[in-house]
Amino acid sequence: MPARLPFRSFLAAVLAAGSAAFLAQAEGRIGLQPASVELELDPGEPMRQVVTIANLDPAHPVSVSLTLADWAYDEDGAPVFTPAGE
Repeated sequence: MPARLPFRSFLAAVLAAGSAAFLAQAEGRIGLQPASVELELDPGEPMRQVVTIANLDPAHPVSVSLTLADWAYDEDGAPVFTPAGE
């Protein structure tokens, strides 16, 4: 049986950073459901997870970029990113 590798979406942090930058420039709000996703998968195992992103202020258009990444915390608590599948 292959070793189980942690797969964690970096989605919440990316959206938080992006929305913070956006909110600094304009009055707008976005919603994210669920706020974060953490999954454990075997290498090559397919997974489907639905994430809903909504512009809560249609008067202000929002541009959002999403990124998924494999990562874990190091001994200092900082995220360490690894290429997908490693």
